[in-house]
Amino acid sequence: MMNINLKKNGFSFALLILSGIGSVNAQDVINGGLTLPAKFKADILIDGLGGVRHIAVAPNNKIYVRLSRLKEGKGTIVLEQKDNQATVISRFGDFSGTGVYIKSQYLYT
Repeated sequence: MMNINLKKNGFSFALLILSGIGSVNAQDVINGGLTLPAKFKADILIDGLGGVRHIAVAPNNKIYVRLSRLKEGKGTIVLEQKDNQATVISRFGDFSGTGVYIKSQYLYT
């Protein structure tokens, strides 16, 4: 799994790509291995989270990742994005499944 940050004209959002190739060295991959339109750029923020089903990106650059199976006993991972890198800051929920959504400052999983 690769987490890719796409940017165009200052707008940024996260995209998760599932991959069967295992770990990827971020320095060896241009645009996260993606073919992108002109003026788009992709960076690998984090690798090795497990089977990711859904993501939600909050305005404060926190990325909520919903897993297809529990990892370390938790089904949701919270990432913090800074300087084109993401780090795990929290894990919660003792259930796996689908869906993660942010609306009106509430997180739904």
